[in-house]
Amino acid sequence: GRYAADSLSLLLAGSSLDMAPLATEGDLDFELAAVVDVRQLRYEADLRAYLRGVELAPEQHSDVELVALHQYSGQTQVELQSAAFALTAQGTSDLNGVYDLTLSGRIAPDLWLKRAVPIAVVGRAFPDSLALSLRSDALPGTVGTALGSVAADLILNDHRHLAVDLRLERGMGGARARVDLARERVDTLEAWLHKLPLQHIDSTLDGAVDAFVHGSGGLSLRELALDGNIVVENVVHAEWHS
Repeated sequence: GRYAADSLSLLLAGSSLDMAPLATEGDLDFELAAVVDVRQLRYEADLRAYLRGVELAPEQHSDVELVALHQYSGQTQVELQSAAFALTAQGTSDLNGVYDLTLSGRIAPDLWLKRAVPIAVVGRAFPDSLALSLRSDALPGTVGTALGSVAADLILNDHRHLAVDLRLERGMGGARARVDLARERVDTLEAWLHKLPLQHIDSTLDGAVDAFVHGSGGLSLRELALDGNIVVENVVHAEWHS
């Protein structure tokens, strides 16, 4: 590093660093160049890091590349790349922890879910809130493909209040939840199906199903109290009719 009366310059680099002390697998290479304006508390920084063999899912390892740039003006850009995701954050930030970042990218969930299709991500992040919109052409599996595209909006406020709204874009169903993460409690949970063709579930069936389920309680399934109803109309299976 180098120090002057009004600035501090720093250059750090590392190679093949073991990530075990951070409770994760893999090795890390990185280069960081930074200049800090001590008087005005501004800084410029260029960080490039490459993590090899990171366990992103059980028995699934991948390399992750991070590029982060910050200018004296506050302009900030962060990019994360791996086989499982490509995400970008752009906006402003400062040394006081204040930031306003626009998020975009995609996630490839087939690393965790078989036959899952990519998810497009857009959003915005502030110190006290996070808003994300997710969209995919289909849910995982054959049934998910038949149901068509799905969209979800997630909003987190004050690091504890989470709102989730999910909808099948063909209008055949959806779900909404309001969760207090600090209390580990689901305040509201609702899910519904509307005139869902049974052929989407089993090609030998004809008819449609309507359903509504609601509940509240703890985050685990055994602590969640659920109630609801299911109505199946005009069921046909081979020569059997309802």
